[in-house]
Amino acid sequence: MAVRYLFRRGLSFATFLGTCLSISLLATALATHGWIEAKAYRTANPEESDGRIQLGLFSGKRELNVAYGWRTYDMKVLDALYQDPEFLITGLWAATVACLAAALLCSLIVGVLAIINTVTIPAPTLCGAVGLCVTNGIAFACTVGAIVTWVIQYFLRLEDNVLLQEDKDNFWTTAGLAKLSYSFWFVVAAGCIFAINIVLVILGEQSVKERNRIRTEKPNGVTLLY
Repeated sequence: MAVRYLFRRGLSFATFLGTCLSISLLATALATHGWIEAKAYRTANPEESDGRIQLGLFSGKRELNVAYGWRTYDMKVLDALYQDPEFLITGLWAATVACLAAALLCSLIVGVLAIINTVTIPAPTLCGAVGLCVTNGIAFACTVGAIVTWVIQYFLRLEDNVLLQEDKDNFWTTAGLAKLSYSFWFVVAAGCIFAINIVLVILGEQSVKERNRIRTEKPNGVTLLY
């Protein structure tokens, strides 16, 4: 029996480690400007111009070169939303941020529950396997929500433009040159970890239930033998 519980605690600790990684990935995704990466050029002089744009949820940067050397400009997403309503779909942007914040909050709760399940053997309540499955499930759903809303945003707006209005007025374009970048894939990785966590919790519970079933059947077998 001790081996079974040690196995379960080991899986709970693995869940804690995975959750720590998920927290790091989600926090990095929120803070960095690697959600979209795009190249740019001026339609007026495409052979003499070049540009690179990186966009995050809250900030980004544009690096533009018009044959006079590279110039770097900061981008503030909130300012861009105010100045150019066509830059992003505000509702989808807000939904992405909200889903990420909720996933981060749930992952913190998962981490606490995983520690509790590692150092103790809690009753099968919200502090035990049930709570771990529920919180991991919510965190997974939130990451899926962030992924879906950003993918929709990408195909509806960002695939054809990652530039501010002032750049477009100066004949810059990123049409067909934008792609999803590393911050987005960090969220995908975090979602996969939450799904793995659920599998680990279920495996740990099944091992304990199997042991309890064997212990329950043993007395009956001894009785029949006598």
